[in-house]
Amino acid sequence: MCPDRSDGRSDGRVVTTMPVVELWDASGPLGARRGPRVGDPDIRALLEGVRLVQFVVADAVGAPLRWIPLAEARAFWRYEVRPRIVRADAAWPEPEAYPGRYCFVATRWTSEAPQAVPLVLLERHPPRAPR
Repeated sequence: MCPDRSDGRSDGRVVTTMPVVELWDASGPLGARRGPRVGDPDIRALLEGVRLVQFVVADAVGAPLRWIPLAEARAFWRYEVRPRIVRADAAWPEPEAYPGRYCFVATRWTSEAPQAVPLVLLERHPPRAPR
């Protein structure tokens, strides 16, 4: 299992484009590849079947990636993400159709590390203003 990268620290990098093309944490770039879009049933299957899921949030261009602590992943999924997850086959997100007028497009990332916790990147639409 990979270490909990959810300490909220980054190496000073910020998101420069959406969709995000690389993931990183305080130790630098991760050896991970962007995979397919996923939706509610896919993420529920990961949470039920596996164990832990590492959620990483790209709130906006100009903001750092936000790593959700593994201990908070299920609650984060249930209360923040699930009501706002865009279907994997949706052509384009429509934020006004979701609570709070924002939503998340989710993609599964594959880590090069064996036995790594599954990574799911959540890209927020519309982006939050950087702090």
